[in-house]
Amino acid sequence: MSNRARIYTFLVGLALTSNACQPGVVPEATGLPAQTDTPTANTTITPRSTTAPTLTPTGIPTPVVSILIHDKPGPLYEKVFDVPVGEHGITYEGIDVPERQRTGPQAFVVASDGSFYIADTMGGRVLHYSSTGDRLGIINPCDWVVGIGDLAVIDSDVVVLDIAANPVPRVLRCSPDGKVVASYDLPVGLRLENGLTGIAVGDNGEVLIELEFGASLYQLTDTSGLYAPRRLEGLVQRGRLYKVVSPYLIAGDAKIEFKFSSGYGGLYFLGTHADGSFYVVQEDVLNWNPVEVDQTVHYFSTEGRRLGMARAPLAEQFIYMTHGLAVGPDGVVYAMITRRDHVEIVSLNFFGHLEPLVPSSTATP
Repeated sequence: MSNRARIYTFLVGLALTSNACQPGVVPEATGLPAQTDTPTANTTITPRSTTAPTLTPTGIPTPVVSILIHDKPGPLYEKVFDVPVGEHGITYEGIDVPERQRTGPQAFVVASDGSFYIADTMGGRVLHYSSTGDRLGIINPCDWVVGIGDLAVIDSDVVVLDIAANPVPRVLRCSPDGKVVASYDLPVGLRLENGLTGIAVGDNGEVLIELEFGASLYQLTDTSGLYAPRRLEGLVQRGRLYKVVSPYLIAGDAKIEFKFSSGYGGLYFLGTHADGSFYVVQEDVLNWNPVEVDQTVHYFSTEGRRLGMARAPLAEQFIYMTHGLAVGPDGVVYAMITRRDHVEIVSLNFFGHLEPLVPSSTATP
């Protein structure tokens, strides 16, 4: 089973088994024709194509990005803070139950003020933490949310993808106190059976829907929040178009090629900055039995010159996270690691070179 199929199976299972708060009834949005060109599995798995889904509110200056690139081997990451598992933190399900799949948080983002929003997927809520790990609040639209598959921040509002909602997935926009200020049922063509995996935010605050981890991208709402679905060529960030045409990442006029050890793997766009520099994530499938994936983050200049790379601790995850990487406003790339009794937020270290996990690997060095 491919990585794409494994993750899709998990998301379907989440939609069928989640026992979080049950949703209210919301009229279904209509008007989008059924998709006729959903990508199909082939020799290249194309995972999620997403940016750090936050916008810098007017009046908050965009910080200058200055990423330290290490020229010698060292630790892959530094711990920032812990989040407990249980009543006062993240909800896990299926632990020590052999017949059930372990499930837990599926996404997090870093806001423009440096604070963290974590999707407590099985708890049906969003946890808000400061940059040092102090809990700032809980956004708990419990009468509405079944299972949060992804989230974004627009100004002070939190946008969540309730991927497990019944009868159809939907997107909710919530105020900081948890009030649902807008709700959009996903139309035919943008649902689980079409490969729904996440959401993103456009250059001007549009809510975007990702299929097959960004292989296809659709606008759901326009800049004013009105329902206006349409297919997009790619993701526009700071006026520049980014899209994956595997094995290439296209960033404006730059076309960057990536190599894969076995011909299987994928790319996705992670984030960009005011100076034009940007991050791309490569997932290289090294082995199939058991499945082993090397997930690396590549940092590029605006011209497309690679400046450094980091490795995400994918093998350390106790529970797989669909959206486990995010870029902060200062250019730091964060990862969320699920442990058995807690969750760690860590910052990734960047290096001029990383040795492959498998010596014979022919992936992008």
